[in-house]
Amino acid sequence: MNLDDVLKSWRSQDQAPLYEVDSERLRQALRQELAAMQRGLVREARVTYGVSALMLAGMAFLFLTMAYDDDPRTWWDFVIVILGAAAFVLWAGTLYVSRKTLALRRRHFGGSLRDEIGLNITLLDYIGRTWRPGGILLGGEALPVSVGAVALILAAWRVNNEPFSWWVQGGGILVAVGSSVWSHWVARRKAERETLPRKRRLEALLEELDARR
Repeated sequence: MNLDDVLKSWRSQDQAPLYEVDSERLRQALRQELAAMQRGLVREARVTYGVSALMLAGMAFLFLTMAYDDDPRTWWDFVIVILGAAAFVLWAGTLYVSRKTLALRRRHFGGSLRDEIGLNITLLDYIGRTWRPGGILLGGEALPVSVGAVALILAAWRVNNEPFSWWVQGGGILVAVGSSVWSHWVARRKAERETLPRKRRLEALLEELDARR
């Protein structure tokens, strides 16, 4: 039984013994939801840190290639590489800082039913951070990933010393930026349709608990 089913059963109760039973079922459902959210956060961290490490390695290779080859280089060539590396560091760094902040917030919750509900609300609020104004920055994805991908394409083009091709480099840039923006839009839509309603249901449940006191 998922959390929504348990909430319906919990709200329909009208006897004290049943309240205790449904309260325990509600705790179990909340813990299952919490475990599922934590697994998703682990996957997000692995992907973000893994991709960032690979991209930084690529940027380092391009930087060394520019520094030690015999072709003439301009300061702008190195700026492109540094900018791309900084973008991927920002992507991973934003996630790292946000996870540290989340961990500090989680310390304030205990083992009561109210605290378990509050913890779930906190994680839902974190997972759905893309719905806020400026979510493209707060989400830590679309902007730095787009900048980093574009810089990687341009740096590789400069290393190869070939004329700029609108089909190759231009198309790659469009695909990179489009993919980043699209993935952010999908995450935002999911937050608005699934995460935010779940958060509001739990907030309403907290209000009901206060009313039953």
